[in-house]
Amino acid sequence: MTRQRNRYQQEVERLLDQIQQQVGELRRLKTVGATRRALADRKQRLQRTREQLAQLVAPDAQAAQAA
Repeated sequence: MTRQRNRYQQEVERLLDQIQQQVGELRRLKTVGATRRALADRKQRLQRTREQLAQLVAPDAQAAQAA
């Protein structure tokens, strides 16, 4: 059970780091005047990463991790 908890925690931390990096990238791109398409692609990627994190930490997913 401890291994599962460690893997869960590592995955949450990985996704949070990824989100932080993607937000920083979006800010840099906006600063330099990137095209709408470039921003849209990055925003979609960020949204997918956020959704992955949300699914991982959802109550149903946590119950499955504990079982």
